[in-house]
Amino acid sequence: MAPTLNEMYLFAATVWHLARREPMAAQQALAWLIKCRALCADRHNKVAGHSHPVFGDGSLSAACRSLARTNHVPLQTIKPLEVGFADRDLCRSFSLACLVINNDVGDNITGATHFHHHRQEPAWSHGHRPVALIGSFFFYNTIDATKSALDGAIRS
Repeated sequence: MAPTLNEMYLFAATVWHLARREPMAAQQALAWLIKCRALCADRHNKVAGHSHPVFGDGSLSAACRSLARTNHVPLQTIKPLEVGFADRDLCRSFSLACLVINNDVGDNITGATHFHHHRQEPAWSHGHRPVALIGSFFFYNTIDATKSALDGAIRS
């Protein structure tokens, strides 16, 4: 099912909020991470018959909410409308979100569903090797999502 305009806006706003000061490659990686979470949840829903316990129902909005939740970012702090669509970075995030949804740019994180800032050390990352370091973020694609949600403490 194609995402709604509201879902695309939340998708772009999440990328904008979490990575607006990062290089485009890091924003692309974060956009792919959101899409990968939605795809993972969708597969889970089809096999298990219910929503993924962490990533939700397979929608982009659920994937964005799960990303905000696991990275301790209240969704109400994601307020790109305050800067408006005249903001260059927000426009780039929206454009990038469209490119990722349509597979017009490559998956530069090989299906990663987890990430963290390189200055953080979440408990879930111990014993796992990141698939990429892009901008300030490490990306992982071998994390058990249910365990990482329960073990979300960050150590500096």
